[in-house]
Amino acid sequence: MEQKENKWLEERRDEFLRDCIRQFFSAYLSFKSEYRKFKKEGKVKFSNLAEWIGTEEDKGPLWNLKDLTHNLLDRPHQYLTHEIAFERAMHLIFHQLMSFKEHVYVLEQYENVVRKRLQKTDEELSEALDDFRELMTKVKGEMPGEIESANELFETSAKLLKLMLSSFKSNKLLVIYILENKELIEEVYGKNSFEKVLDTMFNKKQEEAYYVAASWHFENGDYAKSRDYAKEALRINPGNETIVSFSKKVSAFGERK
Repeated sequence: MEQKENKWLEERRDEFLRDCIRQFFSAYLSFKSEYRKFKKEGKVKFSNLAEWIGTEEDKGPLWNLKDLTHNLLDRPHQYLTHEIAFERAMHLIFHQLMSFKEHVYVLEQYENVVRKRLQKTDEELSEALDDFRELMTKVKGEMPGEIESANELFETSAKLLKLMLSSFKSNKLLVIYILENKELIEEVYGKNSFEKVLDTMFNKKQEEAYYVAASWHFENGDYAKSRDYAKEALRINPGNETIVSFSKKVSAFGERK
């Protein structure tokens, strides 16, 4: 059964790789939102983390991303690769945030308890409350380090992902996704980072990204989009003979249609 599932996944590898990267960007931004809340207020809501991470029976977006990354990138290699490092980083992020989520749960469940006053003297109950307070102090002390570690791992993962992109430049679905999500790319990597990402992916030949997109749209019958992407490729490098020839073909084909 597992062999059949892996074969099914491999046959759709380009699609799943695109989805994996899309899900990573979404996870990165979701985490950053919670991270900023924690830095500002010193806490986050358990319900937000519980829904985002999920459970074994009801996996959330982060859990699904961890599994998808593992299934796609966990391959035997003689040497460490960007892909393996990225997969391991996602695994560490998941477990770091699982621990953080449980600490958030403990705080939400017990903080109200330790605030309550005893109606009468009860030495054993007083000792229990002291234990609760001690636990709260310990949990609160661990949480900043946990979320900082997750933040560092997310930043490392984002850098690794950018370096991985050159290995996936033949993935037309992924290239189109990146070209169509400039604002998202810059939200993750910073202002004016879009061109730098394309430079990394295509070794400073950005026209190739637009040519890949133009080719895919041509193959799938969207000649208007194909012409638009070809036009942008020519704008970047008007001397590329392959793109010049392709652009003429697209224009002529569109006229016949």
